[in-house]
Amino acid sequence: MTQMTVTRNADGSHSPAYNEDWPELTQLKWHAGVIALEIDLRIEVHCASNVPPGMRLRDHPDVQQNIFRVSVKGPWALASAGAMDFLQAWSFLDGVKAATIAIRGGVLPQR
Repeated sequence: MTQMTVTRNADGSHSPAYNEDWPELTQLKWHAGVIALEIDLRIEVHCASNVPPGMRLRDHPDVQQNIFRVSVKGPWALASAGAMDFLQAWSFLDGVKAATIAIRGGVLPQR
């Protein structure tokens, strides 16, 4: 599974709620799910390293680091970026959101 379905609750929170104990890949999929919900694009996060999915890097110091790849799909184009560590991938997703909002003149899709 390359995506996580995230929904917005009436109080503005998200379901499922963020859990910092999730593996890094799951945390990135959640972040991508929140952003995809806000900007109405399909965002996929993939593990691009040989680290088994679900493994938490901090629990396995012998493993170098998790490497991720992010794909963004919209009605007209596809963008993809890869070979990013966790923080780079998180920041890339934030940039996708900011750029999409800027391109749309600061307006988010109405839901």
